[in-house]
Amino acid sequence: MPKTTFLNLEDNKRRTIEHAATREFAAYGFYGARLNRIVEASGNAKGSFYQYFENLGDLYLHLLEQISEQNLAAIHETLANHEDADLFAKLLNG
Repeated sequence: MPKTTFLNLEDNKRRTIEHAATREFAAYGFYGARLNRIVEASGNAKGSFYQYFENLGDLYLHLLEQISEQNLAAIHETLANHEDADLFAKLLNG
C-alpha cells in the first residue's frame, strides 16, 4: 500500500503517477512493467518512487485497490438509481 508521502501528494501529481503506472501495466503486464518507464512518464525521480511505495508490486496492488473501489462505487450507484437493476444478468451477458 502507498506510504503516507504518496497519500499527501497533490491530487494532480498522485494521479499522474497512477496514470503512468496504469498505462505501463496495461501495456506490459506486471512482469514486463519497468519502474524506469513509469517514473519517466510521470516526471518523477526513481528515488522519489521509493518514498511513495515499497516496490513495484506495492504500486500494482494500490492500482488494483483503486480500480476495485471505482467498480464498487459504480455498482452501488447503479443499485441506488435503478430498482430493477440486475447486475448478475449484466455480468453474464457482458
